[in-house]
Amino acid sequence: AALSRLDDAFRRERTLLADLAHEIRTPMAGIRTTLEVGVDDDEEHARGAMFKSLSILARMQSLMDSLLSLAQLEGGQIPSSTRRMDLAPLLLDAVDTWSGKCDERGIELRVELAPSLPANANPEWCRVILRNLLENAMAHAHDGSWIALRSEVDSEHVRIRVSNDGSPMETSDAPKVFERFWRKDDSRSKEGNHAGLGLALCRQLATRMGGTIQATVPQNGEFLVELDLPLVD
Repeated sequence: AALSRLDDAFRRERTLLADLAHEIRTPMAGIRTTLEVGVDDDEEHARGAMFKSLSILARMQSLMDSLLSLAQLEGGQIPSSTRRMDLAPLLLDAVDTWSGKCDERGIELRVELAPSLPANANPEWCRVILRNLLENAMAHAHDGSWIALRSEVDSEHVRIRVSNDGSPMETSDAPKVFERFWRKDDSRSKEGNHAGLGLALCRQLATRMGGTIQATVPQNGEFLVELDLPLVD
């Protein structure tokens, strides 16, 4: 049994290293190609190449920051830090931030928020979770579709729901979205801002706060993520 667990650990490490090499190789190739073309262009086009390279580097930095946060959380290097707080103002701030982004793409932002959300949570970790959930929803929602942000309180939990229309997910895909580097497109050939770490980070943060997070596909084209955090009387 011990040898089997050790073999699983090595297998996970090999998979992680292979996925990480893939994720880094693609943007590095993009930077090299952009600079090689731009170095022989006139000043205006060269500046454009520099701006594009900076954009790619920003995505690489985001990838490395997410990996570092995941490693620190899994290794217990970041202590759990929660307090009694009302999550309602935090959600209202998210609505203000994302309303404009939705308007730019003609996406309807549907909001149903409870007036008070007393939870035992970490405000900064909650902001990270919300940002990743809404970024994920924006990435998969079609122009002209909708994204929903809802919250409610039951007898034990504060529940936050983020859902979007236009998702390619199937019911069997839902549990996989919290795995590192997982994507619906196995080739992962599309260049984008999402390396498949955001939802993995969300799960780690939710767990450290004593909460849970799960994804479902309630109906065709809809993708729903539910975050439950401990309720404070």
